[in-house]
Amino acid sequence: MMYLGNMVVAWMVAGSVLIFTSPSNALDLHVYPESFILPEETPTEMIVSLEFNMSYAVDRDLAESNAQMMVTVQSEGNWELIFDNPTVVFTANEVIGRVNKTIIFSGYYWGYNTLNFYLAVNNVSDSFLPGHLIKTGVQVKTDRAGKVIDILFIVVGTIFFLCLMVNMGMQLDLSIIFAVLKKPIGPLCGFISQFLFMPAFSYLIGWLFLPDPLHRLGLFTLGCCPGGAMSNFWTLMFNGDLNLSITMTFVSTLAAMGMMPIWLYTLGAKLLEDNDNLQVPFGNLVATLIFLTIPITIGIILKWKRPEWAPKAEKLMKPMTFCLIIFFLTVGTYNSYKVFLMMTKEMVICGLLISTSGYLCGALFAMLWCLGRPQIIAISIETAMQNGGVAFILLKISLPTPDSDLAGIPAGAAMFLTGPPIFLLYIFYAAARRFCSCCPDESKDEQDPDALKKHEKEQESQKETTKALLQNDKESIHLSNEKGELINFNKNIIVLDGLTKQKLIKENSISV
Repeated sequence: MMYLGNMVVAWMVAGSVLIFTSPSNALDLHVYPESFILPEETPTEMIVSLEFNMSYAVDRDLAESNAQMMVTVQSEGNWELIFDNPTVVFTANEVIGRVNKTIIFSGYYWGYNTLNFYLAVNNVSDSFLPGHLIKTGVQVKTDRAGKVIDILFIVVGTIFFLCLMVNMGMQLDLSIIFAVLKKPIGPLCGFISQFLFMPAFSYLIGWLFLPDPLHRLGLFTLGCCPGGAMSNFWTLMFNGDLNLSITMTFVSTLAAMGMMPIWLYTLGAKLLEDNDNLQVPFGNLVATLIFLTIPITIGIILKWKRPEWAPKAEKLMKPMTFCLIIFFLTVGTYNSYKVFLMMTKEMVICGLLISTSGYLCGALFAMLWCLGRPQIIAISIETAMQNGGVAFILLKISLPTPDSDLAGIPAGAAMFLTGPPIFLLYIFYAAARRFCSCCPDESKDEQDPDALKKHEKEQESQKETTKALLQNDKESIHLSNEKGELINFNKNIIVLDGLTKQKLIKENSISV
């Protein structure tokens, strides 16, 4: 009797399971392979099969009929994958026999994607509702089809960058840098703006606007980078403190070896907490930073041991820079043109916010320290204009593809949007100085006799500097400033693309 009771209970439980079986439990979708690594723009086959769960019974007459079930696949980012046949049709008999079907698809853009499978049409049973999700979580990674050009781009670009860094070290005059550091308020103010405010802003802006952790990491890496050499040129254009700008560029480049790993180890790791598959490669980052910073030291040592090499190295600066620009415009564009296509409006907003925050933060913080207008200009520009080359090479060497490409997209957007604002600002600045008195030339408004004498001395020194530059640095000209300190003017200016020299020549209109 007890045995009969147990059998009744068992049948009741089995019946309840059969009655209340959900569509997701009654249908099983098998996908082979379970994850995909696609070379870009390469058609790939995905094998799918559909079967009924053992707990679900199908009417045999229905199975032998032409009743159909249609399965469709969708990606969470539809623009990243292209499907030749996103829908496959199974008859009930094919489902019972687990017949395989093929879906052909390809990836155009680099990145990661998740595939979801839905039951689109069901003529087999009312238990399966159309539109029901029957499988999810199939991972697809789209990578570069051929990595030869990418590797060539990384190697050649890194060599060019290292040569420019060596040349930069050979053109520095440490006596001028040490003279600026004797009054440390300006460099300290710039250091705090560069390595405290900019990383914080880039982290916050990325967290607010970018959902992808790799995009956040790339933007944050750029925010932690040292100042770039173009800041020296724009500081001169706005009549800022050029010596302070050069000193900040040098100091921040050396300090980046310590400050960037600290930030990436702390806040950088938090950016990837939600993704167990991604980790910040601290070892690679530190090694790459050391590798990129040592050339400046090598350049300084070469100038100390072989001072006659410095003028020769400076003559190579223009052709090297020209070759580097051509290389990036041709090979770089061909290698990474999809980066421009993958930029979103959120990335553009992030780039504008970071550049604007850098300019405003640097200027306001310098004003809090009661610094002069030339120093405020130098700190503001130096804070906003970061060395994007360090960020891109760092990401390329430290991260595998396509992670490095994805991380570089928002960093590239920020770099492209740093120059245009200051260019437009300079147009208004130059127009205001020329046509109205809202931005007067302070040197012309000085009425104090001592100030006028000082201005005349500065003008004469600038003319001598320009003459020295036009003579292609054939001799080292030392001049004394108003305090009697010797300054080597033709070693005072880093001329990466000749723009600084051209501005000095234009302003003084000197011919030799």
